[in-house]
Parts: sequence; structure tokens; C-alpha cells
Amino acid sequence: MEWIFSGNFTYFIFVLLILFSLFQRAICCFFTIYCFSYSIFFLSADGYLYQIDWINNLPVILDILGLNLVNFSIVFELLFIQKYLTLKTRLPFWNKIFSGVIYLGVITIFSVTILFLWTKKFDASVGLISLFQIFSSSKQY
Repeated sequence: MEWIFSGNFTYFIFVLLILFSLFQRAICCFFTIYCFSYSIFFLSADGYLYQIDWINNLPVILDILGLNLVNFSIVFELLFIQKYLTLKTRLPFWNKIFSGVIYLGVITIFSVTILFLWTKKFDASVGLISLFQIFSSSKQY
């Protein structure tokens, strides 16, 4: 069943890439990266990403991907929402809030990666990520 889900995600990514190549809109690019990062996250969570040989030989990359894929998806989801709703012109107050959460997400991704590479403590990195995910999910609704 997971392969059907991943196959549909892959199909949707190709459709979005075709739309991006036709219309040259940043909205399609943001949504494509959002779908791609979530599909990689689901492949990693289900254990299918471990079967790729060059990733299996580099466990640090797999740990960093596992830590940051959800935050990476949240950042591109918020970018998509910001561009799709044209918050800059319609609702500038909410545009500032979304921009702040996006900047916070990028800072979190870099700080978690540096913290994990420096200390090799997975639990501390997951704690920092959880704080950002709680904060970003409360701002979306």
C-alpha cells in the first residue's frame, strides 16, 4: 500500500514539474519541493530509503534528512501558502507572521543540523525540532 502512496506522490511531483516548466510560477516550484520532501520523509519513515546503497553507507546524511525533512516541508508549505494567497498585498500583517515562521524554520533547520553534527546527540536535536513544529502548527490554524 505504501508503494501506491509513494507512486501517486511521484506522479504528482512530475505533474507539478510540468506545470512549473509551462508557467514558470514559483507557486508550482514551492509545492513541488513540498511534495518531494514529504515523499522522501515517508520513504524514510517506512524504511524504504535505507535500501538505497549510497545512502545506507552514509548514516549521518540519513539522520540529518530524518531530522529536517518535516521542517523543510513546513517551510515550503508556508511559502506556497504565502504565494498562493498573495498575502503580501491582501493581508500584510499575516504575511509578516508567515515570513517570521519561515525564517524561524530556516534557522531551526540550520541550528539542528549544526547541533547534531557537533554533539551527535539525536535526542537534543529532536527536542529543538519539536519546539518549532509545535510553534508552526499553532500558527497555521
